[in-house]
Amino acid sequence: MKTKRLLLVVAGLCAFFFTRAEVWTHETVPSPKVQGQNYYVANPDSVLTPETVEQLNELCTRLNTNTGVELAVVAIDEFDENHYSAYGFALKLFNYWGIGSAERNTGVLIFLARGNRDIQIITGKGIEGMLTDGKCGELLDDNLYYFSENDFNAGMLSLCRDMEDFLMKPDNRSELMLGWTPENTIVADVLLGWIFIGCILMALLGYLGYKRLHGEPGQPAENVLKRADDAQMGMGCLSFLFPLPMLFLYLFYRFFPKHPEVKPMKCKKCGAEMESVPMTLSKTQLKEQDLHVFAFVKWRCPSCGAEETGKYDGREKYKYSKCDSCGGLTTLVTKEETVRYATQFHDGERIDTYTCQCCGAVEEVRVVLPRKRLLGSGSGSDSDGGGGSWGGGSSSGGGAGRSF
Repeated sequence: MKTKRLLLVVAGLCAFFFTRAEVWTHETVPSPKVQGQNYYVANPDSVLTPETVEQLNELCTRLNTNTGVELAVVAIDEFDENHYSAYGFALKLFNYWGIGSAERNTGVLIFLARGNRDIQIITGKGIEGMLTDGKCGELLDDNLYYFSENDFNAGMLSLCRDMEDFLMKPDNRSELMLGWTPENTIVADVLLGWIFIGCILMALLGYLGYKRLHGEPGQPAENVLKRADDAQMGMGCLSFLFPLPMLFLYLFYRFFPKHPEVKPMKCKKCGAEMESVPMTLSKTQLKEQDLHVFAFVKWRCPSCGAEETGKYDGREKYKYSKCDSCGGLTTLVTKEETVRYATQFHDGERIDTYTCQCCGAVEEVRVVLPRKRLLGSGSGSDSDGGGGSWGGGSSSGGGAGRSF
């Protein structure tokens, strides 16, 4: 009897270890493009049914044809939580595959990790302005109850259909599809646009000049001047479009005395003006401040002793990404090495080296370079056979994520 129980226990353990789902890395998730150009869904752990995968492939193909957006769907059981966050895994997978065209960067990734109970949307650089972080969060919130109830098929179909409906709205589709404007309206539209942009730029320069001298309550003086200077330099370069008014405004604010008026914070408890006091920063925060990623300030009320801290975006914030080791926004691409150049017969490969300016952590990310296509030749996107490839797009981290 004891021998029989022991055999049952051993059999159960063997079944557990030999049938459990693989723990994936961003480099081991199989790309659906090996099946053909019209395949967009990676489902290696059978999280989704074959019928759902077929419907999603049809939806993604239709969306790519009608808008140029390359939507990838990945559904796995679990990833290695010791080396990735859900967001970090999805972002690295996006850039490793190169979702979206390299020219337009309108790729989107929907990443589902069933075992980790997390879902993420990552957007390419070229579609972040339309499919904003807030909109991605709204789409996830509208469908999160499906995933909470483990109805992954209905949830993924509903989420993808909602995204298709949003991107197929006339205004969004026309923005995505270049060259849709009728020829007889182009001249009028360009003229009206030129006048409109000129008015906006003139108003913007005036506003920036005002902001140079009047910062927000609690905003450091240095931060006020640097942000105003950076913006004015960019606007000044556009003065050739509107020479006299733009140049006049630019020169006036450029040489106007720089004496920013920094308003102190108001105490939320007693309403008195607060005083700036030294702030103790961590090693990571000090490096972020040195790199002009963030500016940190601390205020104390002399009346009631209440304290407030502030964190302001620096002018270099968008050049850096988050470090998985120290958690600071201090990681920068320090090297790009092309391992294999793309030709018309095969994809290329590039290795991007990310180095943390705070802790020194180094990470290499492989980026797929799309194969070159001869002018006038077919793209092969109408064929389901023979394999395909992603377009070589990249993401700077836009999107949203939810746990369920």
